[in-house]
Amino acid sequence: MPRSSADETRKPARRLALLRRRAEHLERRIAENPDRQADHDKAEIAALRWAIAELEQKKQPKGLGA
Repeated sequence: MPRSSADETRKPARRLALLRRRAEHLERRIAENPDRQADHDKAEIAALRWAIAELEQKKQPKGLGA
């Protein structure tokens, strides 16, 4: 069954929201307990921030001066 254009435009926004929530959760977890090892969480936050930036860049309208 073909997807509607509304489904296609909504998915990136849902992905962005999910990635942002996960990054905020990990940042809160680190802030609440700064004594525990958090290297894995920090690495995941960095990866999430990269993914968020990539998705936001793809959402930008094309052909505007670049």
